[in-house]
Amino acid sequence: MILGIGCDIVKVARIRTLLERGHWRSTYVAEKNRRTENTIRKIRKPDTIRFARFILSPTELEAFKLRFFSAQKDSLDSELPEKLALFLAGRWAAKEACYKAMSPHFKLHWSDVSILNVEGKPTIDLADHTLEKFGKLNSHVSISHDGGYAIAY
Repeated sequence: MILGIGCDIVKVARIRTLLERGHWRSTYVAEKNRRTENTIRKIRKPDTIRFARFILSPTELEAFKLRFFSAQKDSLDSELPEKLALFLAGRWAAKEACYKAMSPHFKLHWSDVSILNVEGKPTIDLADHTLEKFGKLNSHVSISHDGGYAIAY
């Protein structure tokens, strides 16, 4: 039995804008790169983590911190803002698609759904209280990024 099918598309620039303003104002700061003398963009970790905490489950948040803010990462990665926006846009789209698939059977919250990377592909992990209501669910998710958009189905 198919409970539902969901699809969502997110403009990556929208997520980038959310990281740049509102509660996350001043997320980007200009910094000189001594090696090339070019100005690059650097994300301030606490502001970005605050935004990520809003949409990611605790399990996802830990994986996010390890992936983007571990001690081994180059803090002068000029592509970090775009990588963060792409990642968060994909997660946003996947969670919205999951919410649409579950509606109207169950109202989910951001932290009820975890999109995890298992063996190189995204998988959906639902919170225990959701599984108690429905029992074991088989779910599939696909996330794609192209042309400034992230889509999930």
